[in-house]
Amino acid sequence: MNIAHHQKMARIDKQRCDERGSILMLFALSAVAVLLILGLSIDVGTAYVSYAQLSQSVDAGVLAGAKNTAGGDAMITDIALKVARANYQANVPVNYTVTITV
Repeated sequence: MNIAHHQKMARIDKQRCDERGSILMLFALSAVAVLLILGLSIDVGTAYVSYAQLSQSVDAGVLAGAKNTAGGDAMITDIALKVARANYQANVPVNYTVTITV
């Protein structure tokens, strides 16, 4: 082997063994993954809470409509919608519009 080839191989070995800064890359990739998982868990939690609030409001409306069956279908629907809308409005943030259709 000639000396130039040996020096070139030594430089390649030195560059391969130089791992400075690799922990920064690992940290950056890990931080991105953790933030994505955190965001997903917050979104899923918010969706679950919204679903539970909507379910409770609909259940309250149905029960209120079922209690007042003497007024006919139109009155049952009207009472159920009013109760469901009132219960859901009480559990959602301000400036949030609720539209319920039958």
